[in-house]
Amino acid sequence: MSFNSTTNSTAKMALLAAVMIPVAAAHAGVIIFTFDGSEGAQSTSYSKTVGGVTMTLTNPVESDDVFAFGQVTGSGGAAGDLNLSAFNVYVSSFKFQFSSDVIVTGYNISQIDGTPDGTFSLSAPGSTTSSGNSLTTTGDHTVSGTFSIAANTIGTFNSTIAPDTYLALHSITVTTVPEPGEWATITAAGCGAAALLLRRRRQAR
Repeated sequence: MSFNSTTNSTAKMALLAAVMIPVAAAHAGVIIFTFDGSEGAQSTSYSKTVGGVTMTLTNPVESDDVFAFGQVTGSGGAAGDLNLSAFNVYVSSFKFQFSSDVIVTGYNISQIDGTPDGTFSLSAPGSTTSSGNSLTTTGDHTVSGTFSIAANTIGTFNSTIAPDTYLALHSITVTTVPEPGEWATITAAGCGAAALLLRRRRQAR
């Protein structure tokens, strides 16, 4: 069977893509930032480093302008988690940033007191807004759409929750994005692997 130049070029590109995707995935890392109470209560800012990436939360919006880390939620409690509720009770919105380029992929709600209700949005300059993220059930959730945010860019978390409903945000999950220098290494590795596969295919004919 013979291939014309266009077909052969397309085949090479498809092979390169097949090689590059798993190589790039191997260089991306999943990081989970967990609110565990070690950050202390009633702080107006919060910073935590996991896997070499630092997440910083600032500018809380709530009663008395106090960031309610480490407080108990409702009657049952989820000590250490970030408490969310309607405006002027617990935190309803805040600013956030990361020290590296990341994609925010998920979050965990550990407890809901009152009527299950609420959503939140993520927005940032240069990013596509992620809206309608559910706060109605506990457990792990996936962020809507693809929300990527560049290093040190300030984003906004804004929630809408009914009065007398309280939620505990337990964690935020992100996936790191390789730096430009890392992409060069990934590309070189992918091209080398593709060349090797093409050579083996020719030898097998």
